[in-house]
Amino acid sequence: MPSRIALLGATGQTGRGVLQNLLEQDVDINIYVRSESRLIDMFPSISSNARATIFEGVISDQSLIVKLLTGVDTIIFTLGWNENRPGTHIIEEGARAIITALQGISKQSD
Repeated sequence: MPSRIALLGATGQTGRGVLQNLLEQDVDINIYVRSESRLIDMFPSISSNARATIFEGVISDQSLIVKLLTGVDTIIFTLGWNENRPGTHIIEEGARAIITALQGISKQSD
């Protein structure tokens, strides 16, 4: 049975490389992005890839992050800081969202 991996930040420089590598492996991928259309521009065949599920939204959408992480074996976090947007705390917000989602998933499975 293949593993399921959650990738957060698939359209950034690091995330693109990670996603390309994952697409070449026998894994299912839950992909979090802020812009699905940007992801499809970068990886045109991704929308027809049965092994890839795209989750589009903002990192603060807790229900989206819970759906993204439910059933995954591995989380790969490639969200990064954008110095062009003052006051942006994406790394901290992402870490908080993941921790909160995992706590909720853990309570559901108890």
